[in-house]
Amino acid sequence: RLPREPRHACNRGRALRLETLSSAPPVFRVPGLLSAQECEAIIALARARASRSEVSSGAGGLRSSCTAFVRLQSDAALAPFAERAACALGLRTEALLAHAEAMQVVRYPAGGFYDVHVDASEFQPRHATLLCYLRAPASGGETAFPLAGAGGEASLAEFEGARRCIRRGAWAGEPRGLSVRPEAGDALLWYNLGEDGRPDLRSCHAALAVGGGEKWAANL
Repeated sequence: RLPREPRHACNRGRALRLETLSSAPPVFRVPGLLSAQECEAIIALARARASRSEVSSGAGGLRSSCTAFVRLQSDAALAPFAERAACALGLRTEALLAHAEAMQVVRYPAGGFYDVHVDASEFQPRHATLLCYLRAPASGGETAFPLAGAGGEASLAEFEGARRCIRRGAWAGEPRGLSVRPEAGDALLWYNLGEDGRPDLRSCHAALAVGGGEKWAANL
C-alpha cells in the first residue's frame, strides 16, 4: 500500500516529505533526509574502514566501486539520522537498529558504475531499500530504474534486455523507466517485493557511470 503524497512524519521537530516518483514499482524521493554534516560524518566513518572495504570490478562486469560497511550505532552523531531513516521506512528506531543490515557505503570514482541488479531474491527477501546520496558527482551517476512503469510483472527477458541496453549506453532513448540525479542529502526509498512477497523485477536498478568527480552513497 503506497503512502499518501506528500507524507509528513515529525521527527525531532523536523518534517519528512516523500515524493512519489513511480508506483510500479513504488519509488519515492525523500528530500533533505540527511544534513551536510551527517553526509560527511558517514563518509569519514567509511574511509576509516577502507582497509576492510571490498572492491569488485571487471571489464564489462557488474560493478566498479569501493564499499565499506558502517553500523548506525557506531557514532552518536548519527542518532538523529537513524530516527529519520526509521521514520521514512515506517519503523520504530529500535526496530531499525536491531534488524536492519549494516549500512553499505559506496564510493564511485569517475567512471564508476553498478550494473542492473535487484536487491531482493528468494533467499534474501529484502522488503525495501533506502538509498542515501552523501556526495553528488559533477556529472553522471544517476540511479536508473529501466523497468519502472512496466504494466504487470516484468519478465526475466525484459530484465536482461534492460541490462544490455544500459551496458550499450542506449537506455536514455527508451520511452519508459525512471532516472534520478543524485543530490547530496536526498534519499530514494523503493520496495523490492511485489504484493505476493516475491521479488519484483520492475525494481531492478543501476548506478550509471560517474562522468566527473566522485559519488558517495549509502543504503539500508
